[in-house]
Amino acid sequence: MRLTTRLASFSLAALASISACADVLDIAENPVLVPPDSFTCKDDANSPSPMPDNAVVRVRACDFISSNCSTPARGLTAKLCDKKDFPCEKPRIAELKDVDGELMFEVPTGGTLGSGFDGYLAVLGPLEQCGDKMNVAGLDACQLAPKCDMAKRMAQDKDCLIPTYIPALLFFNPPITADTSPPIVLPLIPSIAGQNLLAGAAGGATVDPSQGIVFVTGLDCFGHPSAGMTFTSSPAAGRVIYIESGLVNPTAVATDRSGVAGLLGLPMGFAWVSAFTPGQMGAREVAKTGIQIMPATVSYVALAPTAN
Repeated sequence: MRLTTRLASFSLAALASISACADVLDIAENPVLVPPDSFTCKDDANSPSPMPDNAVVRVRACDFISSNCSTPARGLTAKLCDKKDFPCEKPRIAELKDVDGELMFEVPTGGTLGSGFDGYLAVLGPLEQCGDKMNVAGLDACQLAPKCDMAKRMAQDKDCLIPTYIPALLFFNPPITADTSPPIVLPLIPSIAGQNLLAGAAGGATVDPSQGIVFVTGLDCFGHPSAGMTFTSSPAAGRVIYIESGLVNPTAVATDRSGVAGLLGLPMGFAWVSAFTPGQMGAREVAKTGIQIMPATVSYVALAPTAN
C-alpha cells in the first residue's frame, strides 16, 4: 500500500487505539505467516496515486492549554519555507495571516513525478505588553523581555513586548501530496503559562531559552496516531515527555493513542528524531527524520514509517 500523505493531527482529542505490532513466526515444523504489522509499509510502485500539481493546506492553530485544544489562536503571522531554506531567508510566502485561528495556503507537490512538499511553516503569535494581565502563577511575564524597564512595564514600550505564544515551526512530514482535510491541528504553547508547564514537565528545571523543543506525533502506515511509541533524538534531548489524555504526564514512558511526545532541551541546529515500537526482540526503529531546532521555539513534526 502506498503511504498516504497524512500529517499528524496534533489535536489531543481521543483517537482510536492502534494494535501492537505483529511478528512473523518462523517455526520449521509448522510455519505460520503473520500479516505485516501496521508499521511495515508497502509501496505499490506499479500503480502510484496521481497527484495534483498544487495542494491546498489548512492549519488550525489553537491554544495548547485549552481543553482539547478547543480555543483558536488568533492574530498569527506565518511564513511558508522550503526545507533547505533555513532560517527561511527566501520564503515561498512571506506573510500569512490567520482567519479565526486558521491558516490556508497552497504548496507545490511536483505533480505525478514529484514527491510532495516537504518544507515548513514558521508561525509567530501577536506581541503584547508584559503587564499584569500576562502574569501566571507568580511568574512575571517581563522576565521574557530582559530589556524592559520595570517602570515602563504597563506602558506602550517596545522593549516590554513579548509574544503571546512560543514561536513554532511546523514541518511537513510526510510531504504534502494532496489537499489537507481535515485541517492540520497546531497546538501553540502560551509564552507564560507554557513556562510553568514545561518547567513542570522537566521536573522543575529551568527552561533554557537558548534551547529548543520538539513535539512529535508517531504515525502508523495508515497515517493514524499510534500508542506505545517511544522517541529519541541525536543530539539527545534533555528530557522526553509523553502526553496522556491530553495532559503532560512526567511519569509516562510511551505515547498514548494521541501518539504525541515532547523532546525538551535540544541545542540549536540540525537534529535527527527517531520513532520506535515495542517488539519481541526489543524496541524497533520504524521511522526517522531530520529537523531544524531554533532557540526558544517549538518544532512540530510527524513520524511515519518508510514504505518498502
